Amino acid sequence: MKIFIKLVDGLNRVVKVLVVLMFAAALASIVGSVICRSVLHIPVAWSEEVAKFLTVYIVYFAGGLAARTGRLTRLTVLVDALPLKGKGRKALEVIVGLIAVAFYALAGYAAMMAMQLAAMQQSPALKIPMWIPYLGIPAGCVLLILNTFACLIDPDAQDEIKGGVAE
Repeated sequence: MKIFIKLVDGLNRVVKVLVVLMFAAALASIVGSVICRSVLHIPVAWSEEVAKFLTVYIVYFAGGLAARTGRLTRLTVLVDALPLKGKGRKALEVIVGLIAVAFYALAGYAAMMAMQLAAMQQSPALKIPMWIPYLGIPAGCVLLILNTFACLIDPDAQDEIKGGVAE
């Protein structure tokens, strides 16, 4: 299990860099478009698409990172409302985690179906196959699943990661 945790945490370090780079690219695309449109009076049709497609990847990839640190919205209302301690609380947290994994798997599956439907379509401005922007959703769902399992296996690491110790 320690190997799985190390692999997931290593993957998360790569994803964190990708998220920052994608955010910078989306920001540059938007700022560049505004400058071209406002100052040079040249519209840049593709910049909006770049920003939209990158935002999909950023949201789902960052969601995976948030799941590992315990910062992702979860069904904690039930866990916190019940006066459970020790093993009972741990069992309920596992059940809630498995429900979340089932939801992520379903969302990933639905995104894969949408990818198949859009496989032959192209984006209007960039002229790239639409499966490329859609790929961010199932890829993010895989990250969400991996990180949720990592939290279930090693829940004590959440406190260390939140504090910035386990970078």
